Amino acid sequence: MRFLLLTLAATLCLGLTALAEDAVFDTPPAPLTAISPEYPEAARQAGIAGKVLVTIQITADGTASNPKVLQGVREDLDQAAINALKVVRWTPAQINGKPVACEIVVPIQFKLAKKDSTK
Repeated sequence: MRFLLLTLAATLCLGLTALAEDAVFDTPPAPLTAISPEYPEAARQAGIAGKVLVTIQITADGTASNPKVLQGVREDLDQAAINALKVVRWTPAQINGKPVACEIVVPIQFKLAKKDSTK
């Protein structure tokens, strides 16, 4: 019985994600400000770069909630991506001119600046 409930819960969660991806929006959700993660100094010093994929729910009023890392790089970079998304306000997706809640995947890229090779 427990396995069935876990399977059902996983199916419902995956179904919600699929519905958001398959939905046809008149206007997709968009951040009102730049998404600016802080590059953790330890990752910078270690030369770690990469892309963190985060799912996030955008409510009909533009509030972001429930960020979850789908594909991470390293714990500190993953947390920096989540922290950056938590503070951003969004314009919600719209269907037929009305705001609707949805779930989206946001890629957060961490790149190191190239060192000056002329020195």
